[in-house]
Amino acid sequence: MRAKGEASTLYILFLAFVWFFFNVGASVYIKDYLVFHPLPTLVTLAQAAVGTICGILTLGVKAIYWPKDKKSRQLILLNAFSHCYATLLTNASTFYVAVSFTHTVKASDPLFTAIVSRYVLQARENMLTYFSILVTVVGITLASLTEFNFDTMGLIYALVSTFLFSVRTVYSKKTMVDLRMKDSDLFLVISLLTMIFSGISAIFMGLFYPEEYYNALFGYVYQNTLIELPTPSTRNMIFISTLL
Repeated sequence: MRAKGEASTLYILFLAFVWFFFNVGASVYIKDYLVFHPLPTLVTLAQAAVGTICGILTLGVKAIYWPKDKKSRQLILLNAFSHCYATLLTNASTFYVAVSFTHTVKASDPLFTAIVSRYVLQARENMLTYFSILVTVVGITLASLTEFNFDTMGLIYALVSTFLFSVRTVYSKKTMVDLRMKDSDLFLVISLLTMIFSGISAIFMGLFYPEEYYNALFGYVYQNTLIELPTPSTRNMIFISTLL
């Protein structure tokens, strides 16, 4: 039994390492893209679309689960909403500040998770856990104060996204327990709903801020200079075509 428990712990640590490696790697590539095309909404949409496609190819369309009762649907929608806008704000933070700073702030996730778990799951941690969280928060504060490329909006986006990721983590746990869902099935439905939410956000941003969106999409192609915009109807068609 002890050997089995140690193997399980090592497996979890391995998964955490793989997740962190790919998460940081993706953030670096996203930062590189956002430097030339500052469009966090479209990046989030692309991420959700890839997750949905991979999920469907792996699990099949039948794995998309949509409960009939209202309470269960609310749980899944809350998961998807928090995941969508946590990812969106993380991408926005990555645009404003260095990738390392965004992930430093995201290290405060245990603090938010402990708070949300206390009220949602009625889970209480021991004093040693709270003390370690306090040490982490102090370290994050010092790192923020000494950050060379510090930006207030980048910090705010990173903090809010970290809080939303904590909400998603706690409610994902609650959803899988209450609805008896597999983690892979929950991921698929969250990715699908995130694609819808981020698509709506991208359309909203494009229609209400067309000038900024158009130049963000095509300005770099024309040597990163602002270019003369076409008529509104043509501009909207170009914007919508980027989503297809």
